[in-house]
Amino acid sequence: MEDFEIGEGKLVDIELTEFGKVMAPVNDKIALIDADTLAWTSALAAQQEHQVMPKEFYSEMEWDAIMTNATYDEESMTYKLIDLELALQYADEKLKRIYELTGCRVCELHFSGGRENFRYLIFPNYKANRKGMAIPDGLGELKLALCQKYTGFIHTKWEADDFVVYRKKYYPDDYLLCAVDKDVLNSIKGKHFNYYESGVFNKDMHFIETSEGTAKVWPYLQCIMGDSSDGIEGVKGLGPKKAALFVNEEMDEEELWEGVLKAYRSKNMDESTAMLNMRLVNMHQLFSADGEIEIALWGPKDV
Repeated sequence: MEDFEIGEGKLVDIELTEFGKVMAPVNDKIALIDADTLAWTSALAAQQEHQVMPKEFYSEMEWDAIMTNATYDEESMTYKLIDLELALQYADEKLKRIYELTGCRVCELHFSGGRENFRYLIFPNYKANRKGMAIPDGLGELKLALCQKYTGFIHTKWEADDFVVYRKKYYPDDYLLCAVDKDVLNSIKGKHFNYYESGVFNKDMHFIETSEGTAKVWPYLQCIMGDSSDGIEGVKGLGPKKAALFVNEEMDEEELWEGVLKAYRSKNMDESTAMLNMRLVNMHQLFSADGEIEIALWGPKDV
């Protein structure tokens, strides 16, 4: 506990975290966490490397498990397995820092599960460029363990991104949105919390403010720019600055879509491609009907 002087010489007590950061005042908001990155980084940090012994040392089941392990390296003859308790410890420590810096004391963790969600159905090559990326061993197991330890949900019809934006959109006063992906943080207006941190790059967790205008225009910008990490090409050669020449916050929804179409036509691309990409990048496609959450794929209002 330390004393700090504020206006008119008044002293107030503030608490510091173990890393010297100021703790936020406790509040009653729920930390609404897009937790895929939390699980991935925790699982990755808890990988334990093992040397592969000759095949005769293993049963057929054990050998098959090693050969099909996503982390198996034929050249070094090694594979990695998760230390689940260690991974949970890493996740707990991250959540503790989120609590300290946001003032939240409870959370909802949301995870994406598998390749059955609607984006793969409408675009089979969705995230296909990630096939060479080794998934940390035990990632699914860790997600399940976190769901059991905290309030957690694994989504299969849609992604965690979609659900946290939906939840924040319809229950804004109940939640503090926590994510690392700018596509999530820019998709809904309000004060959000970016829980990305890096000692290597000297990055700390921090709050961001997303305006209503930014949230409105963001999916249209994304539709033009595409998203290389998800295999969504967008309009070739149009990055953030050039995309902003076609769409801006002053436009209404009809004008924004027309701006997108102009961008696509400028590179001889058709409306069907633009429509597909908009449905891939847009995080406002969930709605509630009779107490159930459904998907309504995006379409221009005059269609």
